[in-house]
Amino acid sequence: MKGYKEQMEDALTKSNETVSKLQKDYSDGFPRSTRDQQAKQLRCHNAHNNYVLALCESNALMSNYYNSELPNFLRDVFDVQHGTMKSIQTNCDDLLGLTKNTHENI
Repeated sequence: MKGYKEQMEDALTKSNETVSKLQKDYSDGFPRSTRDQQAKQLRCHNAHNNYVLALCESNALMSNYYNSELPNFLRDVFDVQHGTMKSIQTNCDDLLGLTKNTHENI
């Protein structure tokens, strides 16, 4: 279970780092002078598009994690716990039956 959580946290951290870097690139791309205005605007638009795409990817990853991965993981954990509890209940019932038979035979 720890490995799964760490993998998801690593993926989210990498995605956030990418978004932060692209956000910086985007803000650095704004033209600060009129010289070579078209090239700077193109860099700005490209940086903006890359930032928006990375942000969409990060949001999709978060959405998938909270809407699909986490519920499936918790359902699997519940199923394992439920199976374990049923097994313990069966063992306790068997032990109770053996104890009851032993006391009746004495």
